[in-house]
Amino acid sequence: MAEALGRRGMRVTVLEKEWQAGGLARRVAFMGCRFDLAPLRATGATGGGRILYKGRLFSQPVRIAEALLNLGPKEAALCLWSLCQTRWRAQRSGAVVDARLARLGERLFQIFVSNYDRKLGASNRSWGRAGQGSAPRSAGTGCDVWLGHEALALRHAGGRVLAAVTGEGAGRSVDVMGSAFISTIPVPDLVARLSPRAPDEILLAAEALSYRALISVNLVLDRAEIIPDPWIEVHDPAVHAARITNFKNVSPDMVSDSGLSGLGIEYFCSAGDPIWRLSDAEMLDLARSELVAMDLCRPDEVKAGFVFRNDRALPLGVDGDRERRVLIGSWLSKVARNLFCVGSDAVPLPREGRYTGRRSGVAQR
Repeated sequence: MAEALGRRGMRVTVLEKEWQAGGLARRVAFMGCRFDLAPLRATGATGGGRILYKGRLFSQPVRIAEALLNLGPKEAALCLWSLCQTRWRAQRSGAVVDARLARLGERLFQIFVSNYDRKLGASNRSWGRAGQGSAPRSAGTGCDVWLGHEALALRHAGGRVLAAVTGEGAGRSVDVMGSAFISTIPVPDLVARLSPRAPDEILLAAEALSYRALISVNLVLDRAEIIPDPWIEVHDPAVHAARITNFKNVSPDMVSDSGLSGLGIEYFCSAGDPIWRLSDAEMLDLARSELVAMDLCRPDEVKAGFVFRNDRALPLGVDGDRERRVLIGSWLSKVARNLFCVGSDAVPLPREGRYTGRRSGVAQR
């Protein structure tokens, strides 16, 4: 986005909290492999993903005939009976039934929908189609990228944001002036950083928004082939992992040695849950043990790994969240008309026409 604005003749300054741009979709090199830290965003549009359940791979979306053939005769009979019962009850009662439940029946729905949604903590997973972000280049695009500079505050007055405040070390701060500001900061953090301070009602509404936390365990394996897919959803309730990305199958350029494989194992929880409180070493041990339990590798094939965490990775949209976002957006439209919230964690904001200024501050987490 910053590059696109720069190419249109606008002067853009990007404030990036981390020392590498990209946010949740940034790519990290580690021991000869490359990893997307939140692969659900980066590979969401990539086809070929399947479902792993009790050691077997199933098509995504689920094909009923294939599922019945691969679940074994006893389970298949139970699923078929459940499907008939579900459709008979729906026809008899005339009630409106979830389309996936009506198509699969309760038992198949439990196996191939409920188990996975329970791990994510929500049924709406449309957030994962954002696509990869990449580090913007400053040369020749009118885009300046300030790495390691967090947007600590947004000064506003007269219904507009005037400057983004960032630190410069030794207790000093710098005001980055602009005519328009684009924010990818999580809404609770954005509201808390506005100066003057937001009303208590707005602060409380922002803090009440619900999120799912992400723990991404990224492992280098001394093994050439693991799964034939770029990613698989893990529906087996016996393991905590929700999704596994095989980056080598996303692109062969993701590994420097064809004998290696890089896996990203995603865990979803709430900040403060027991799994969130595990140390990085414990998370690495958990991911390795679960890969072994799923018969995807041997323990000795896992060479090394690292852990990435984000406590506000997935907006859940539970009861009341929509009303809270509307309230926050309505207030921001009065005090910050030149502020644009983008990404999956945006609030509805009336837009103030096109970007017309020569300078724009881009506040990015």
